Amino acid sequence: MTKINSVGISLPTEIISKIDAERGDIPRSRYILRVLQNTYSKMRKPKEEGRRNGTTIKNSQDSPDRRLETLQSSESRGP
Repeated sequence: MTKINSVGISLPTEIISKIDAERGDIPRSRYILRVLQNTYSKMRKPKEEGRRNGTTIKNSQDSPDRRLETLQSSESRGP
C-alpha cells in the first residue's frame, strides 16, 4: 500500500488556469500527482541507462532557494 501525505501548496493563478484547462474532469490533485510522477520517472531513466552502459551522468540540480529560510515560523522554539 502506498503511503499518502496530504500537503497544501500555493501556485500562481496562471499555472492553476493552465492545469485546469488541461486536466478536464480529472481532479486537480490527481492531475498534479501524475505530472510529478511522470517528471520524476523521466529524471530517473537517464541515471539507470548510464549505470547499465557503465557511464556516469551528472544530474544538475538547482541550488536551494535561500528565500525559504526567511519563511520559518516566528514562534519561539523553547523546550
